[in-house]
Amino acid sequence: MVGMVLGTIVLLLPVRWILAGMQRVAWGQSWQDIVLIVVILAYVALSWLVTRILHRLIFATPSKVVRIGIPVAATALAVTTLWLWSNPGGLFASLAGGSISRLSMHSGAVWEFGPYPDSETLRRLKREGYTAVITLEHPGDLVERQGIEEERRQSREIGFKLIEAPMLPWVSNNQASLELIRSIAREGTGRYYVHCGLGRDRVNLVKHMLEGMGGRTVAAKGYVEGNFFDTRIPNFERGQLGTFGADKWLVPYPDKHEMLGNILQGKTARMILALDTTDAKQREWWAEARATFKEYAIPFDDMSTRSGDHSRISQIVTRVLGVPGSAAIIVPLTPWEEGKHRPGSEISDEIATEFNAQTQRRVIWTTHGAWVPGQPVERGRTEMQPQGG
Repeated sequence: MVGMVLGTIVLLLPVRWILAGMQRVAWGQSWQDIVLIVVILAYVALSWLVTRILHRLIFATPSKVVRIGIPVAATALAVTTLWLWSNPGGLFASLAGGSISRLSMHSGAVWEFGPYPDSETLRRLKREGYTAVITLEHPGDLVERQGIEEERRQSREIGFKLIEAPMLPWVSNNQASLELIRSIAREGTGRYYVHCGLGRDRVNLVKHMLEGMGGRTVAAKGYVEGNFFDTRIPNFERGQLGTFGADKWLVPYPDKHEMLGNILQGKTARMILALDTTDAKQREWWAEARATFKEYAIPFDDMSTRSGDHSRISQIVTRVLGVPGSAAIIVPLTPWEEGKHRPGSEISDEIATEFNAQTQRRVIWTTHGAWVPGQPVERGRTEMQPQGG
């Protein structure tokens, strides 16, 4: 009984967080397996220790209430846990939350995005005439595997079409799933419910892509928008984040985790690439960014430049200030602290100077210091959210 209760707690909380953290820092599968084995051994040891303590307490206490109360409480917790696992869909849905958003395509198809659906939600979607549910959950995720199996079972029972397009950005190849979704968007005319676990991160990737295909998104009550640069606390790997105001940003080229968390899964915004393509490394970043933005339908302008090209720098600043809505200029490197020059930050420095010349305002640098393990990366509601959502 103790093992069942503790096992559920470990699976739903520490295991999920640990897996998300290892994926965030790009640990390989072999290391993930080793860490999970350690977690399982720790769980077994903890279960044995708790059981032994309770066993000794039952036989050592003179109190009849304690002798009876501990077994009764343990049995009640075990029964409750067993009941929860009898409907894992409801369990995962309750953990996911309830943010919903909708998108309409020119073809007339309507896409609704949200968290993992429980059995009641699946039946409601069928009653309301939805064509299919599209799940982005991945069977490679230990926690999501159980939910996928349950969703398959319930979909078969009620006769509802389930389309599987598993995605784990940067961890697995998502090309087949993205192309499947694109083909449905091009040809489908019905109503589709798209979900991952938490109804935020992976669904935002799909939403951005469909918006790039002409879809119009309407945010419903309770919808939680993805991270953007304003939520970031520590610096990026290659420098600080600076704002021009009005949700316009100056950022260094992001590593793959920053790209995923603050751009691909973030709010819809226009990216302006201000990289020096005559430099071998920056040309590599330029090619990578162009391919990624095209794949996920992130709007962007290619305004490649070099340090000292004042005319081009002026055009870049004018462009970002003229973009309606959110936007960011991506440069190779930015300063480490308070906008102070460092080798490699020349393009960033010149853009900040030109911004001051055009507006008589200064760039405000909003992040400070490197990320420290155990400390939050994002502020507010986004603080250390698991990647799998």
